Amino acid sequence: MNARAASLLLGLAGALGCATSLDLGEMREKLAPRGPEPAPELRDEPNAALARVEGLAATSGELRAIPLRWDASREPEVAGYVIDRAPTADGPFSYIATLADRFSTVYVDRGLDLAPKRSAGVAGGGLLHGETHYYRVRPFDRSGRVGSAAPAVVSGTTAAKPAPPAEVQAYSHLPRRVALRWLPAEDPRVTGYVVSRSPSPTGEYATLARIEGRHQTVYLDEALPDLGVFYYRVACVDAAGGVGDPSGAQRAVTKGEPLPPTRLRVAAQTIGANTLEWDANVEGDLSSYQLLRRLEGEDDYEPVAEVPASASSATDSDIAPGQRASYRIVALDADELRSPASEPVEIVAIAYQLRADATPSGVTLRWNPAAQASFRETRVLHDDDEIARTTNAEHTHASGKRNDRYRIIGVLPDGREVAPSKEVQAE
Repeated sequence: MNARAASLLLGLAGALGCATSLDLGEMREKLAPRGPEPAPELRDEPNAALARVEGLAATSGELRAIPLRWDASREPEVAGYVIDRAPTADGPFSYIATLADRFSTVYVDRGLDLAPKRSAGVAGGGLLHGETHYYRVRPFDRSGRVGSAAPAVVSGTTAAKPAPPAEVQAYSHLPRRVALRWLPAEDPRVTGYVVSRSPSPTGEYATLARIEGRHQTVYLDEALPDLGVFYYRVACVDAAGGVGDPSGAQRAVTKGEPLPPTRLRVAAQTIGANTLEWDANVEGDLSSYQLLRRLEGEDDYEPVAEVPASASSATDSDIAPGQRASYRIVALDADELRSPASEPVEIVAIAYQLRADATPSGVTLRWNPAAQASFRETRVLHDDDEIARTTNAEHTHASGKRNDRYRIIGVLPDGREVAPSKEVQAE
């Protein structure tokens, strides 16, 4: 208590002639402002003398709420008001609230009471979207008797669910994804959107995303399969959490993978290299072709060459002479989508076909002329030591004899060496 208040209390006590026995706490309690009177217990006995409430009005269009207001009664004996609600103008009316003050003339019905609701049909739960309810307000006196004059009845309707967004578009032919866009809702009460997807226009739609923000009007659906067909809908969400009716279904198709190349075939063979060709694909956005190889005895195909989309042939330049292999070709597009593999082609690589014949003049080595045609020269090895280099498909080792062992290695025009031949023994 400040000095001025204490001085006032002491002066008042002196004026009352009890300055020496004044209980300041008791006096403070007596001088404290009084709160509103508690609502009396309502009685079944009506009060016919109370005039009915005037000026009752309900505001429509609010989100899951109906505000009510009326004029304050001019009768001092009015202690407050009883508010009732009904599903129709003729009732039945159910009690929803009491206001224990003659000047409390505003009430917002949010449905958080035990009276039945029009749409829900049961007690409890809030008001829903697009509901119409009827209201009356009756005064009661200080003894709890409610006025019996016929009250005015007004109706109010909650806001409908938000309308679907306009101009929903789904963009097709994107690699493994679909892009969606739409116009922002014009209703400022919209706070976001729900995006849903279905595999058919009339099928069950599953929620993909809840997007926050009225102006967040794009969505990217990713990790989809190639050449997939999907249907999308978008609905608005308002500030009360109400989800409106969805937009019409929008169809989208993801980009398909390239077609498998056709007519893979052998174009040329040289020692240590197989060249294959195929018919060019029809897609306009291919980036390359990839040649796959599986060697005899292996389980998987591995890439051995990649060429631009303008090419229709590729060379495996790392194949051992005489090696059996299976080849397939795949196409890749600009979005890195990969086609199924072509039908396989089985090829046996050109072999050296080396043989060694012992003669009185030494050991004569002969090999495949087609292999020699691929080489700049051929290295001749005797017991792993080089004994000659030749441009012919044969060589005579003058000091060679029966049972000596030989191998040859082809040298390509660019200086690279192909795999050595199998070792042969002079006979």
